[in-house]
Amino acid sequence: VVGFDEHFSFAKMLKACHYLGTNPDCLFMSTNFDHVHRYPAFSVPGTRALLVALETCVGRSALQFGKPNAEICAELIKSGRVVPARTLMIGDVCKVDILFGHNCGLQTLLVGTGFNSVYELNEILQNPSENERYIPDFFVPSLGDITKLV
Repeated sequence: VVGFDEHFSFAKMLKACHYLGTNPDCLFMSTNFDHVHRYPAFSVPGTRALLVALETCVGRSALQFGKPNAEICAELIKSGRVVPARTLMIGDVCKVDILFGHNCGLQTLLVGTGFNSVYELNEILQNPSENERYIPDFFVPSLGDITKLV
């Protein structure tokens, strides 16, 4: 399982390459596809950056079981415990949280308090027709502002 790992190392990649490269039945999964975590003064590689390196080495793609994969919500929708028309996906990352909401048929709300929420949204809105699945239905600067929508 590849997830965010602030202690990712060459030694860990060697070990993973050995397991995945010598055993085609070895399950290869990822928690999410976050490319980068942006902070005001710097950026940090996200899980996807680490995952692409490993996928390149082993020539296999990981199964993705976190957002934005709709499979993680499919059973809840099928069982009726989640009704897409009555469910709001709230998140702070367009390319993960908002995409997940759209993939599941949910309404979406982007909260601007994430480290790069507003920056990412502004980039996406530069080409809205190409980025339609990343555009939220609603936006609030902070979760406390949700009362303005109700």
